[in-house]
Amino acid sequence: VIVLPEIFGITDFIKNVTDRFADEFSLPAFALDHFYSATGKVEVFDYYGDYSRNMEIMNNMKGEDFYKLFQQALGEIQAEHPAITEFVVVGFCFGGRLAYLAGMDERVSKLISFYGGQPHVVNYFEGKSPVEALTDARGGDGGLRVLGFYGGQDESITAADREKTKELLAKADIGYVAKVYESAGHAYFNDSRPERYNAEAAAQSWEVVKDFLV
Repeated sequence: VIVLPEIFGITDFIKNVTDRFADEFSLPAFALDHFYSATGKVEVFDYYGDYSRNMEIMNNMKGEDFYKLFQQALGEIQAEHPAITEFVVVGFCFGGRLAYLAGMDERVSKLISFYGGQPHVVNYFEGKSPVEALTDARGGDGGLRVLGFYGGQDESITAADREKTKELLAKADIGYVAKVYESAGHAYFNDSRPERYNAEAAAQSWEVVKDFLV
């Protein structure tokens, strides 16, 4: 399992989620800091601090650079653990957007995007949006399944965006399931942020994840 964080980097929440996947599913799990592709170091930002630095890094990151880092990470993991042949990618917020790019690699068999923001931003990877890049690379590939989680109160991801993701993946014959929790907002799964955390939606999401990973 590869966990891609929010724009706040490798926070305690991301570390805990990664450990949770390892403990509950008995799978090797790794957190990958996508910002490393831009800054060359592991980043951690305060949820309640100044967002300017992490927003700047995110806005200046190139999808091509992230994908290169992701492929390098998979190669290094397989060199250390040759028995690993398939990967599950789990992304949160910005990491949820990047998860679509990660899914281009054929070693990824399952992809989970928690409220992945701006999945249809133009010219993000070789002139394509993240979802377009995925569908072009893996269209008709029966070896990939995608699971998307959304909060119905999340103003950063519109219903039109959700529908477009569904349509593009269906057109590409990529298996896709979407779950929308109407009472939840953005970052509802993050129990480190009490003003956003929705315990009911988070618990229900985890049960869906369990079924998805079987």
